[in-house]
Amino acid sequence: MHRMLSVAGDDDPVEREMVGQIDDREGALLGALLHDIGKTGEGGHVPIGARIAVETLERIGVEPATRELASFMVREHLLLPDTATRRDLTDENLILDVAATVGTTERLAALYPQRHAINIVDARPGLRIEITLPYEQAVQP
Repeated sequence: MHRMLSVAGDDDPVEREMVGQIDDREGALLGALLHDIGKTGEGGHVPIGARIAVETLERIGVEPATRELASFMVREHLLLPDTATRRDLTDENLILDVAATVGTTERLAALYPQRHAINIVDARPGLRIEITLPYEQAVQP
């Protein structure tokens, strides 16, 4: 994968800062691409997707650190939206738990723009993938 993220557009200064914190751009792009790969109709898509992502990334020979970031993104891609919309953000233990799960600034930075990077609408034959900003803007040839 030779395309690399650049700094996102000026419309979201937080996103621009976050994208700038991502050193492993290949890992971030692979994680964004694979985050919904588990939508197979066989149950919870996150654990299924995490397994498929690890197997796929190992099979194609992705470097361990890149594989780890991409796998983390698949495994935890719902963490931020679920926390923001379904949890009590005044709960200090919640914030500590999220921080412990995320672990690094780069992981947090990779999850942030992913919230609207790729929306896989259907996981059947004829799969439609809708790519929306900012990744469409942020990927350069």
